[in-house]
Amino acid sequence: RGSEYGYVSQEIYDGGLTRYLLYPVSFLGYKYVTHFAVQLIAIFQLTIALGVLILLMGLPADQNVSLMTFGAGILTCFIAGAMHFAMALCLEFIAFWQDIIWNLMVMLRFIVGLLGGGMIPISFFPEWGQAVVAVTPFPLLISFPVRVFMGQVPMAEWVQSVGLLSIWAVVFGLFAY
Repeated sequence: RGSEYGYVSQEIYDGGLTRYLLYPVSFLGYKYVTHFAVQLIAIFQLTIALGVLILLMGLPADQNVSLMTFGAGILTCFIAGAMHFAMALCLEFIAFWQDIIWNLMVMLRFIVGLLGGGMIPISFFPEWGQAVVAVTPFPLLISFPVRVFMGQVPMAEWVQSVGLLSIWAVVFGLFAY
């Protein structure tokens, strides 16, 4: 339940946030650990699904999928999850001043889906649109992890992009903190 959108803001609205002031546990730490646990379950489900799919259908000949690309994809997903958590947390903390923030969370989900390549592949964007989207963190949340899992990202690009993803996660994390 801790990874759902609106859960932090709901605790702010309900006054549940005050109990964390009494506990010897960091509120943000607790929420991130909860989010991380949900990510672990999702990665486990992904591993099982991909394993069954590969056993039933085999690997496509034109894909460079290997254990190394799968491990890099998992690490990329965890870092992308941390960045997405921090982005959502920045918006959820607006609940201290705003009564309703679900519209902001829907907007974030839409923007991440659109500019991240989840709704329309980024390669379908015009050249100028691809250049604009490339300087945002959104492709690193959807398009990049998928490309890593598919073995389409060379090691040098992966290291550079994971570094950039980590920087974005720290920036959003500091902003939320």
